[in-house]
Amino acid sequence: MTKLEFLKGMKKLANYFLKDLSDEELTSWYEIFKDIEVETFYMSIQEIGKSNKYFPVLSELYEECRKQRKEFFLSILENNKSIPENRLGYLKSMVDWYSIQKEYPKEIIKEVLSYKKSNLIEKKETPLIG
Repeated sequence: MTKLEFLKGMKKLANYFLKDLSDEELTSWYEIFKDIEVETFYMSIQEIGKSNKYFPVLSELYEECRKQRKEFFLSILENNKSIPENRLGYLKSMVDWYSIQKEYPKEIIKEVLSYKKSNLIEKKETPLIG
């Protein structure tokens, strides 16, 4: 995710909770979230905006990103009809398994995201944030 995409998401989050964020806070949070897919980040912000009563601490937003990442990855896989059935089953099981681990292996992330081009993002008619 680019810094601009991150800042747009954080602006939306701050607006939900009427919170001002310092440049230092934004910079330190960006270091944690920069490797998260922008779609995952925006979905997490929307979910927190709907469910939280107070502005989240960093760990709450990060945990929501972990949940939303699994859903995002599974939707990429389920909406791509070009993945061979045996590979699809393997990738779905890896996404499920690694969702409870600390991190996904980079090779799993790379492969799942390689199937993204022809599905979710093109189907969205309105931006998630903005």
